[in-house]
Order: sequence, then C-alpha cells, then structure tokens
Amino acid sequence: MAKMPNFIQRGSPDSSPPKRDMSPSPPTSTSSDHEHRKPSRVSTLLSHVRSKSISATRLVSSDTKSPTGSVHQNGGVPNAPNGDAHTEDPLNANYGDLPLNQSQIPRDHPLMGLNPQDTIILAPAPGINGLAHETQPKLSDSPASSSSNSSININTKAEMRPDSGRDMKLTPLKDIEKMEPGQKVAFRARVHHIRPLGSKIVFIILRSQLTTLQGVLAEDPDGTPENEHRVSENMVRWAEGLAREAIVRVVGVVQEPPKEQGQEEVKSASVHKREVKIEQLHVIAKPTAPLPFQVDDISRQAEIEDDARSHKRSRSTDSSAPSPERTHSRSPSADATPDGKASNGKPSKGNKVNHRVGDKTRFANRVLDLRSPPSQAIFRIHSAVCLLFRQVLLSKGFLEIQSSKFQESGTESGASVFKVDYFRRPAFLAQSPQLAKQMCIAADMERVFEIGPVFRAENSNTHRHLTEFTGLDLEMAFETHYHEVLDVIDDTLKYIFKGLQSGYRDEIEAVKTAFPHEDVVILDETPRLKFADGIRMLREAGVRDDDGEEPSEEEDLSTAMERKLGALVKEKYGADYYILDKFPLEVRPFYTMPDPENPKLSNSFDIFLRGEEILSGGQRVHDAPMLEERMKVAGLEPETMIDYVNGFRWGCPPHGGGGVGLERIVMLFLKLGDIRWASLLPRDPKSFTTHGQDPTEASMAAATSMILHGPESKTYQPGHPHGEMPPLENLIAKYGDATNTSWVDPAWTVWRDDTTGAAVGYIVQGGFAVVFGNPLCESSQIPRVVKGFLHFLHSDKANLKPIWCCVDKDTERYLAEELGWSAVIAVAEERVNPIEVDPASQDKTVRRKIHRAEREGVKVHEVEGEPEPEVKKKIEERCMEWAANRKGTQIHLTGVRPFDDVQHRKYFYATDKDGEICSVVVLAQLAAIHGFQIKWALEFSNAPLGAIEYILSYVIKKLGDAGVRTATFGAGASQKLHGVDNVGGGKFGIEQDPLFICYPKGGLGVRGVEAIMGVLQKPK
Repeated sequence: MAKMPNFIQRGSPDSSPPKRDMSPSPPTSTSSDHEHRKPSRVSTLLSHVRSKSISATRLVSSDTKSPTGSVHQNGGVPNAPNGDAHTEDPLNANYGDLPLNQSQIPRDHPLMGLNPQDTIILAPAPGINGLAHETQPKLSDSPASSSSNSSININTKAEMRPDSGRDMKLTPLKDIEKMEPGQKVAFRARVHHIRPLGSKIVFIILRSQLTTLQGVLAEDPDGTPENEHRVSENMVRWAEGLAREAIVRVVGVVQEPPKEQGQEEVKSASVHKREVKIEQLHVIAKPTAPLPFQVDDISRQAEIEDDARSHKRSRSTDSSAPSPERTHSRSPSADATPDGKASNGKPSKGNKVNHRVGDKTRFANRVLDLRSPPSQAIFRIHSAVCLLFRQVLLSKGFLEIQSSKFQESGTESGASVFKVDYFRRPAFLAQSPQLAKQMCIAADMERVFEIGPVFRAENSNTHRHLTEFTGLDLEMAFETHYHEVLDVIDDTLKYIFKGLQSGYRDEIEAVKTAFPHEDVVILDETPRLKFADGIRMLREAGVRDDDGEEPSEEEDLSTAMERKLGALVKEKYGADYYILDKFPLEVRPFYTMPDPENPKLSNSFDIFLRGEEILSGGQRVHDAPMLEERMKVAGLEPETMIDYVNGFRWGCPPHGGGGVGLERIVMLFLKLGDIRWASLLPRDPKSFTTHGQDPTEASMAAATSMILHGPESKTYQPGHPHGEMPPLENLIAKYGDATNTSWVDPAWTVWRDDTTGAAVGYIVQGGFAVVFGNPLCESSQIPRVVKGFLHFLHSDKANLKPIWCCVDKDTERYLAEELGWSAVIAVAEERVNPIEVDPASQDKTVRRKIHRAEREGVKVHEVEGEPEPEVKKKIEERCMEWAANRKGTQIHLTGVRPFDDVQHRKYFYATDKDGEICSVVVLAQLAAIHGFQIKWALEFSNAPLGAIEYILSYVIKKLGDAGVRTATFGAGASQKLHGVDNVGGGKFGIEQDPLFICYPKGGLGVRGVEAIMGVLQKPK
C-alpha cells in the first residue's frame, strides 16, 4: 500500500486559478475527460509527506465527504491556499486549520491505495464570503483510479440546486418553532451543548440569544456516496468534538421531536415542538482560549439527557436507525471520572456535569456570562424599560434632554460625588440631572425627561447600590398640586410594568430559569400611604430596629424597615407596588418643598416595588429666597451654584419630579437579588481592584504574560472561610520579589498564617530566625501577618529572635514606625529596564563578545514550557559540573535547582557549534509589578567566549520587546553581577533599588551578624 500524504496543498501547480463557474455541472465524466479539464479555483493536491506543510482550511458538511474518509476531531477536510495572488485562503479565518489523519481512513476506502503523486480535486467551499457552495465530490469509476500512478478526477463545478443551502437566507433561530415539519432551513448559532449517543448519533443544542434549539446529526446507513445529504459516521464523530461556544452555520430539515412515551417536547431547549435534522454543518468561528465556564452551566436549562434518551429509543426502532449491535452508548465508567472529566482531563462528552459557577467568576468574565439566555433576557427588559419610559412620556408632551455630567459644585442631594481634574480646575461628576431639570423648567420647557448616567461616590457594597447607574428622571410644571406630578409618575411606572408583562413574556420566562420568581402584582389603583401611616403599620406589627427601638416618624426608613413594610402592604393590599407620601422634611434634599400645613413634613414621596424604594420625588422649592435659605441651612453657598439659583431669581413656576434607577427597577421587577445582574458592566466601590492592580501593575501584568504566565493565588480575607492554603509558588507569582523565590529551596522553613494563608520564609541559625524577603500577602495585610509571625517566634514552640533582611519600604516602615525596630540599608535589588537597555549597543565589550559568539556558532534556544527530558538532563548535568567547579565559600540564598517550580520558570539555553549546551538562563516569574528575576545566568566550562553575554542580551531584548519594564538579577551589595563570571552589572544598565535589614533594637550585634552570614553560607 502506498504511503498516504499527511497534508493537502491547494490548486494545481501548473494552472492559474480560473474564475468561479456557477453553471450547472455536466454529467460526471470519465477519467480521460477530466485529464484535459483545468481544475477549479479551490482544487486541492495531495502532496508528498516530506513536502513543506502549509495551513489548511476546514470544510465539513454532510454533502461534502472527505475523499480520504478522514475526519479530524476539530474539523473536516482541509484545503490549503492556492497559487494565486492571494496566498491566504479566504475561508481560513472562518474555518481554521486541520491536519489529515491517515489513521482515521477506513482500510477499504479507495484512497488508501493512492501514491503521493495522485491528484484529487475538491469542490468549492460553502456560500460564505462570496464563494460558491460545495458540491459532492464524485470519484471516477475508471479502473485507473486505484492504480498506483493514476489520478482521481472529480466534478468540481458548483451545481445550482434549489436545496443546496448555498443561497438560503439565514432564519432567526426563534422563528423555527413556527415552521412546518419538512421545511428546509439555514441558520447560524452557537454550540451550547453536545450530547453524543454512541458513534451514530449526536444531539447538539444550538443557541442564539434567548433561543435554544436541538439539532440532530445521525448517520444515514442507507445512504450512498452519491447521496447529496448522506451523513457519515465520520461526520458524527467530528461533530462530537465541536468546541462549545463555536459559531456554526447549519442547514437542515425542520422536524417534530419523536412522540415516544408521551414525550412530545424537547425539554432541554427553549424550542420544544421542533428540532432540526442536520444535513450540513460548517464552523464559522471557534474559541481559541479555554473558557472559564460553560454558558450551559449558567443557563439553568433543563437536562439534555431525557430528550437524548427518547430520541435514541425512537430511532433504534426506526428502519433507518443503526443496528443495535453497531450502536454504542458511552458508559460513565469508560469515558469519565466521577467529576465528569474524561481520562484525558477534558469534559466527558457522554455525561453532562452541572457546575456551580460563582458570581465572582461570572462577573470577571462578563462577556461570556452575557451570552446566556437569562442575561440576554435581562438586557432586553433593560432596553424595554427605557423604550416604554420614553414612549409614555413623549405621549404626555415631555421633551427629552441630555444634560452635562460635569458640575462645578460638589453637592446636590447629600450624596457623595466623584471629583475630577477639569483642566487643573476642580469639577464633579453629576449625582443626577436634578439641577439641570429644574433649570429647564425655569427656562419654560414645562415637561422634560432624561435617560442618562448617574455617578455616586458612596462606599456602599450592598445588593442595591452602584457607583454608576442609569437614571430615568423627569420634571414637570404643575397647576395646583404636586400630586399632579405623582399621578404622572404613577401612570408612567404602571405603563412600564404592564408593558413588560404583556409584551416581554418570553424574556421574563427566560429570566425565571435562572432567577425563579413570581410576577409583580400591580393593582389598577395604586395603594397610597402617608409616611406616618407606614410607621404606624410597622409599630402595630411589633417591628423594631437593630437597637430595639420603634420606628420613628421623624427618621427615614432603613432597608430592613422598607422590606418589612413592603411585606405588610402585600399582606393587607395584595400589591407589590405602592406609594409612601409626606416624608419628614429633615431627610429630604434642600430643594424639597415643605408641607405648608406641617413644616416638619415635606411634599415628597417614595415609590416602592417588592418592598424596596425605586423612586424618590416630590415638589421642588420654586421661591428663590426660600431656596437660598434652605441651601444655607444645608451648608451650601448659593453663589457657588449661580446658574442654578439665577433661574429661580428670574422667576420659576411650581414644579416637581422624580428619578428612578434603571438597574434597580429591573432588579426588583425580575427579582434578581443583586443589582449587578441588571448592570451591563457593574461598577461598585470594589471595581477596578479585582486583580489588586493599579494601571501600571495591570500594564506590567499584560506584558509579563507575553513571556510567561504561571498560576497565581491571592491570600484570603479574614472572616472568609477557606480550604487549603494557597500554594507557596503561586503566592510568589502574585506578591513576590526576587528574594522570595529562594523559599522553594528545601533549606528554608515557611511559616503560614492560618487566617490569610500568607507566607514568611526563614532559616534558623544560632537562636535566630533569619528572614529574607517581604511577607507574601496583600500590602494591607502586612501588619497582621508580621504580628502573627512574631508571635509565633516568641512562643515556647519556637523561641527564636527575629532578624528581617531584604525587605522593601512598606515592610520596613511598619517594623520601624509601629514596632520600633532599627533598619539599615546594606543590600539593593539590582534591577534593569529591558525596554531601555540594549547591552549590545551600549557597551563595546559586550558587543564584541556577542559578535565573537555568533562567529563561533553559538545558538540561543528558547523553551516553551518544561524542557524535553533529554535537554533537561543535559542542563542538570552541566549545572552539577558548574557547582562542583566552584571554589571557596559560596554566599547564596538558594542552590542551583533550575527545575524547581517549572510552572513559574522560563528557560533559555545556548549551544556551541557542536550542539553542546554552553550556557543557560532561567527566568522566575515575580509579582507583575516586579516583572521577572533572572534567577540563574550560568556559563559552563569550555563555553565559547561571549556565550553568556549573547544569551543574556537575547533574553533582555525578549523581555523588552514584550513590554516588560523591570527585571532583576536579585539582591546584591554591589554593582557586580554575582554568579556569572566576568559579567558586571554596569554592562546591563542595572539600577539599585534599596532593601533593608530590620531588627529589634539591640537585637542584632555580633551574634546577629554571624547568624546572617551563617544563613548565606549554609549549603543549599
């Protein structure tokens, strides 16, 4: 049997690409007929296995079978670029690369006898990017097709078939439920879930926004190679390997689910009465990075297995179903571990495992989270609230405005504000459009509303507060009473709620799959209570505050009181929506109009939904003298808000209004439990510190990840339960500097804080605990961790005296200022900025040595991940040889152990002209702000002159090109680069970053110095 080529090269080597032929294909020709026909634009050539492999394009569908029968786990038949002016295949970006695997070719397949010189012509790719749809490759019946030197010729002209799917318009997934069985359909969707049943059938849940639909891909055992829509077993197996969240184009036939044992619906999809029999399946895009979670896991959809089993039972009794002996159901014991993973570590295809995805993980990967049908539904409701709000107010004669979000004054309603630098002048982000709305009324606009951003600098980490949200605000002039304003607001909100319940039922039901709740109860006549009446209801129910006091008529309601009152109103009136009027004046903003009959009260109101406030509003002060007086009482100087005040000085009509937070109203209407679910990209007091990074650190993290990004772990916060301690190596990658990397050496003892998981490394020497390096923890945790460690040292269990070496300013400041320790600067971190340093151009000696190494045939090798066993063994042997040749007492914090913690190491080695390893450089990952440590830079015996300079220059340039701004050779007492012969620190642009030696007063002395030296000289 001839050896099969392992890749496909596109196009004939001696032909130019012809124009696409859109005419119907003639009858299949004989082999001799095809020998004189130029191959089509997308012709492919099977090339010899030793030829240079190039990128291939995936092309898979049920009516395009691989001529080789090959189906790869990640795609179908590959097509490589042709020889025209555009060497990049136009479909490559859509379909990706795919190797051809001979092991998957049936032994009896006609192509198994091909020689490398044999030629095969494939059909054009699908109707995407302007290309014609593929046609079924037709193998020639010529006997020569199986000979060793023959060509297999295929009709390549795209045939204009009405059912080919090439010209079919894509149908929205949600519309398929309305289609009749038997109709052909084409659509685009994401792969939501895959459920294979044996090797003959696979169920694919396809998702588009709110809609999920079941697709069925089953082998057609009665089909023939000439059958245009035959689904092969290979295609089914290929589909099993589709990546979840891949975007696919599907052509198939709409059908009803099997009516087996009364199951007439697909419970695992939102489309229950229809499914699609898949005939063609093309991958448009796929994930190129691991997903932090599956959208399926957060969608809370019904289990897929029930419908899959019913399909299998119904199809097993069908004449077209695979025979029982050829249908294999994957058993969990064979394919999966108890956690639902296959033996190769990937999720088992045969078993669906529901994972609880934490809220923090979801918000940290918001784009993926927003793909879920419940999230899609939330933001359709979000949009609908704005639409309905705008509709009803425009119909009532309101004018929409957009006010500035910069304000000169820093207060308005008592809320905290964000201060900004406005061209070196102070300004503030608007807490609301309140002032602008009132100015519009003073400008005779009569009725205005705004939908816009609101900023609140309140450090409230609650379920109902955000620092940025969308406000729905309105303001209007009234004729006789402020209840005219209340009536308009009440009508507006009820219009919104009823519009949502009548027009967005599908969205509400989709949200309920993730956030189960009862519909909001809205009465035609909204219950309206006075504030005093609400307080009376709470008192009569025996409600007390946290201090055991009764609610007061002169104080505002707490969140807990609001909820309790909401429950009482629901019990008495049967409503989730009600109004509380006549709030105490003292708890309202300065612009609120007092009640003319009772100056302790105000003409203001709050509106509540499900027991929580959603809107505050009321009548505004329109009399200028009264307004200015109330401003002064509130501590505001009217002249600082001159534009606002002048509108009232010049005359302003009676008016009122209110404002509601869009996110809060969506949260309560859908009972989401947390306002963050109702915000596209939620901002709260903890935002922008998710990774504990300022912009500089974030930039450094992005740069270092280009070189190496091993796992990191954060310490725990006190009061939060946790399991095992975070790994030491991961803490070093998160918080560590060069000295901390020594702690993985067996010579070091590492103390761990039980509460936070923080770490401190030390060596016991002469009754002292000699510590090197900062504690591995958040900077805010340093005091707690240091105190805990010192308490441990002073305990009977340890009874050691502390000396703390090589700490930075933060740790030194605490030890010196808070504990009264003494500190001296005796060492410094030797840092270099790889972006600014070019050793080859800045130092003639280094440049000369580099050129010498190049002439000597020195080559630098960069290792991705862990070195191969053979390379690793050679490096270890050379390191042992290097250590054995060292003479005299060695001063070091760690031994030469290059393969400790390989997850956080990056390896480079140089070889001479004979291929022998002559030098090695190992980078250690540090905290993002510190970049990397050049942990080891070793030049071995008999290395060509300049080898170490050559490899170090290469590594530093590599770091600089990635944008890494800092790297360190470690701590040292001078500018010399220790550990590398004849390489001075000055040659590489080193700058010293001072480190401190700290000790309790009177706690160093001769014995302390001897202890430090003993640690440095101790064998490691």
